[in-house]
Amino acid sequence: MRNRVLLLAAQAGLLGLSVVFLIVPASALFLDRYGADDLPFVYLAVAVLGVLVSRVIRELQARLSLVAVATWCIGAYVVLVAASWVLLRFGHQDWVSALLVGLFPLAIPVGFVLIGTQAGRLLDVRTMKQSFARIVAGFSLGFVVGGLATTALIGPLGGPVDLLLVDVVIGAVYLWTAIATGRRFPAELARRPPLESGTATAAPPRSAPPRRQRLFVMIFGYQLLAAGVTQLLDYVVWERAAYHFSDPSDLARFQGLYGTLINVVALTFVFLAAGRLLVRYGERGGLTANPLGMIVLLLLSTVVGVLAGEGGTAFFVAVCAQQVAHIALIDGMTRAAINTAYQALHPSSRLHAQTVVEAAGAPLALGFVGVLLLAFRFADLGVIVVVAVTLVLTAAWLVVAVVAYARYREGVLALVAARPWEPLDLLQSDDEVVKGLLASADGRDVMVGLSAVSGRRPLLATEVAGLMTSADPYARLTAVCELIEAGGESAEEAQQQWVTALGDPDVEVHQAALSGSAAAPDPFFAPYLLDAITTSPPSAALADALERHAAEVAPGAVGRLADEPPGVSRERLTWALGVMRDSLPAAPAGLPDIPAVVADREVRVARARAATAALGEDPALRMLHRALTEDAEHSSRTVAEHLAMHHGRRRVDRIVTALREPGAHERALAIELLEVLAGRETGERVAALLDPDPNDLAAAPERSAAEWVTDLVADPEGRWGDPWLRACAIHAAPAVFGPLADELVRPWVDDSDPVVAETARWAIGDRRRLWDHGPVRDEV
Repeated sequence: MRNRVLLLAAQAGLLGLSVVFLIVPASALFLDRYGADDLPFVYLAVAVLGVLVSRVIRELQARLSLVAVATWCIGAYVVLVAASWVLLRFGHQDWVSALLVGLFPLAIPVGFVLIGTQAGRLLDVRTMKQSFARIVAGFSLGFVVGGLATTALIGPLGGPVDLLLVDVVIGAVYLWTAIATGRRFPAELARRPPLESGTATAAPPRSAPPRRQRLFVMIFGYQLLAAGVTQLLDYVVWERAAYHFSDPSDLARFQGLYGTLINVVALTFVFLAAGRLLVRYGERGGLTANPLGMIVLLLLSTVVGVLAGEGGTAFFVAVCAQQVAHIALIDGMTRAAINTAYQALHPSSRLHAQTVVEAAGAPLALGFVGVLLLAFRFADLGVIVVVAVTLVLTAAWLVVAVVAYARYREGVLALVAARPWEPLDLLQSDDEVVKGLLASADGRDVMVGLSAVSGRRPLLATEVAGLMTSADPYARLTAVCELIEAGGESAEEAQQQWVTALGDPDVEVHQAALSGSAAAPDPFFAPYLLDAITTSPPSAALADALERHAAEVAPGAVGRLADEPPGVSRERLTWALGVMRDSLPAAPAGLPDIPAVVADREVRVARARAATAALGEDPALRMLHRALTEDAEHSSRTVAEHLAMHHGRRRVDRIVTALREPGAHERALAIELLEVLAGRETGERVAALLDPDPNDLAAAPERSAAEWVTDLVADPEGRWGDPWLRACAIHAAPAVFGPLADELVRPWVDDSDPVVAETARWAIGDRRRLWDHGPVRDEV
């Protein structure tokens, strides 16, 4: 991953270097020739061009590989800059400066589309969140170098125009780097899209899930407002700079030094704070940090402008400072958060969405700003009003950021945990067809017919009642449950028959009773199903029945769980609540706290692994070694069960499966979802426990094998509470302590657990056989 990040950072650095050599001469020439009042007209032109450029890039993406798209886009940029230099140097065509000023706000988003789409192919969602800020830091570094270089070169070159020629050379190097990256990773970047995907790439699927459409809309709105605020802040700085610096060369030097300051601060923030903040606060922090910070700074600059006057130096410093902070937050937090958000979209629509948001969103925001500024100009409103309106837009940006995070959460969940299909009941069929199915000699046909009358169409009472004497327990008891659900005269008899079947020692009859209650849910079954949770082992039939009665059974199960001590019954209640959560709109109130469960299991797993390591590879300790391994695996399952109670079994099962997938993208999405569901810190800890080979666990005390065996047998702190672990430790005691094992083992010869007691007697009476031949688990 490091090489991928470095190559993308190099592209970003050359992009930053290139655009600073573009904007410094372009802005100086434009402001000198036309002034800041004509900038809104440029913004309107950029809005139109941005939509066209976005369309062109989407068409290229539908037909060409990513590296080919980058080649065309960067090549076109180099040609435009070269032609503009010729026109300015030899034709003295000052209007070209307007073209270059308009090219600047197009070049940056298009450049980040090229870098971001490559990052989407080369990096997974976790690496994106952790490393994209460093990729963006390349852009800031390029801007710093470029700002210092433009300031130093203006004098020797005799003015700002020839800086464009330097930009042509930089653009050529940028083009070569993009091509080299494609050659380095041809499988990800040099593949042409399939022919049939052209249409799909050009437009999002009409059948796209609504939650993903909502996510796209929120990302687009977020970027639109972010770009609008950025441009308004830029305008205020440029307008005040033109007011304070009347000479083009002085203005160009200011632009170069100011750009350098912005990007030095951005680099410092990226390397010292941004990564830690993104890890600490996650995607929510990345999306909301910038608007939150800007609200504070815009309030401050508005107050300074009102008190000190918009022509004063204090106001100029305030607006420059707020833009410095804004760009630092964009580079350190916002860009990484937006590019992470794209990963929650379906892969088939991700490229299209990123192109529309980046390449079209920013220019459209620029057009909106242009219209806004023209309105201010005609109304003769000062720059203070621009700052105040920017504050209002920033508040709207913050609201959209909060909603966008909620949509991102849904999107990640849909990618990792959505069911590929949902079973549908047979609702539409002719009565004669259903009667034929119910009368069939094939039990499978009968069950299909019963599913068609399961409370969602008029009950065929005669045909269903005739099945109450069927030899097939599934058909018979499903018919019984249909009659219970329908009510009427036969319901009471059916209820008695079902209760008898539920308590039948024949497992098939018991399972058939549960299956019937799932096929025809009715409140009558709820108390019996609640009892069945602890009296029956988990099964598919019980899970189906609980899902269909979740609203009635879940509250009682939560109440019993609160009073149930550790043991089999508690584990069954936990399992059942996880099953029922799939059918509930929200987790039931009163469930155990996940962080507390995670902390407890974290310590237990760490101790089990430490004890396993201390035991070594001694064959005589093989049974205890295996028991400790199984105990760690049980802790992992326990965490998964508790997570399922809060978020659903299907969802958690898919997370666990994705964590164990060999592909980095699937695993990264699963970890991201855990953080989204359980919080960043808890999510990381849960991922470490669910991973089959966790590395980040709580520290365990360093003890010898003898100390661990003593702790497992005596359990003085009550940490283990597992008779099987105690029995295995007693079995290992003679091999660890020799004759001294009697003192440790003897208190357990009359233990209430028969396995512990028998193992203790065996260890005392037959330890010589153990020393001579080694332990055999079957002897216990």
